[in-house]
Amino acid sequence: MTGLRGQDSVARLASDLRLLRVSAGNPTLSRLQSESGVSRTVLSDAFLGRGLPSVRTLASIVQTCGGGPVDPWLERRDALTRLGADHRTPDGTREFGGREGVIVATALGVGAVVAMVARGLFAVFGRRRRR
Repeated sequence: MTGLRGQDSVARLASDLRLLRVSAGNPTLSRLQSESGVSRTVLSDAFLGRGLPSVRTLASIVQTCGGGPVDPWLERRDALTRLGADHRTPDGTREFGGREGVIVATALGVGAVVAMVARGLFAVFGRRRRR
């Protein structure tokens, strides 16, 4: 485990989780799901660094892959949470997740609908008849 050497990030945590998985014989996501009770999608997101895994997900991966004591991994996760790393992609750009992501996605969807309706109304009523 890389730990907090230098600048830690969700991407580095994910990389260490992938190494742990390989050291456990590279079990399939389906096998990990059946042994840990965590969905394949959530496991995949954790291994790809698509966000900071939950405490349950991280602990399940470490236990299932035989990664030793869970506490150092959870402490690392807590440190990343304090840094706000759960809202950053590996390249450092802002990423919205959870409730915040739903709000942003809803706002974007509503904005798109408003734009389409406005365009349609303009097409119907925006042209003035010339006499």
